[in-house]
Amino acid sequence: MNDTIIIIAPIEDIHSRVVAQYIETDFNCQALIWDNANFPLTDQIYFGIDNDHLDFALYHKHKKYGLQNIRSICVRRPRTFTISKSISDDHIQRFCENESRILFKGYN
Repeated sequence: MNDTIIIIAPIEDIHSRVVAQYIETDFNCQALIWDNANFPLTDQIYFGIDNDHLDFALYHKHKKYGLQNIRSICVRRPRTFTISKSISDDHIQRFCENESRILFKGYN
């Protein structure tokens, strides 16, 4: 059942909060305001693809939002990803930043 609409925006974004309330009231589905700045530090994304299968899941606050329960994703105000400061090697830090960016924006 597709019962969640994900809004990518900072949690304090007032417009996103109003839209989320409207979605939950008028469309009877859950609205999740997700701040992508939490990725990959505290939130994770799984994306898998092969010849016969496509899978996606967002793990946020110990809850899984998979393709089977996501109706749509609205990109309102995406922010920069947060890479762990414990990664001290500059090359690995850049690799993590690039992989996170490519996941959202693709190769360009």
